[in-house]
Amino acid sequence: MVQFALESPLMVGLCGLVIVVGAALLWTQSGSKAALIVSGAAGIFTLITVLVGIQIETDRERIQRTIEEVAAALSKNDQQRVFSYIHPAATEAVARAKSELPNYKISEARVTRLKSIAVNRKSTPPTAIAEFNVAVTIEMQGQRAPVRRFVKAYFMLQGERWLVNDYEHFEPTAAFKDDN
Repeated sequence: MVQFALESPLMVGLCGLVIVVGAALLWTQSGSKAALIVSGAAGIFTLITVLVGIQIETDRERIQRTIEEVAAALSKNDQQRVFSYIHPAATEAVARAKSELPNYKISEARVTRLKSIAVNRKSTPPTAIAEFNVAVTIEMQGQRAPVRRFVKAYFMLQGERWLVNDYEHFEPTAAFKDDN
């Protein structure tokens, strides 16, 4: 419930607004002081909850922002910036990325569907797995091609930053194999 409140302040605000309006309507119809108090309290609680939700960035939101920043760096062919999002201990992933990226000129990279982000704060250091689909337009050997991939990225927390520890990519339909 707390995760929902922190990650969905708009929905919390809408739910709170419904309660406030409902209690206010009840007060106008009945004149009940209790309905007026409930309306005021719900309004104050909703406002505080929405403001806190806007101010606090959860792990899932930070990971999502990291994914979007990597996509933006890829779109600009800023390989050094892309490499800055890779965990120092991720030697295999770094080697793979460093060997793959120079082969391509990327003109667009965007996340088309964020399937899931699962955070494990109990591990040391904390880890996370994000699954998402991407659309990338690449140029290789003079040929431009749109590429769609399903990406599974493994993150580790280093200080306050979530960094990619490893990644895998598959055909886009792989994202639907685990859906119910």
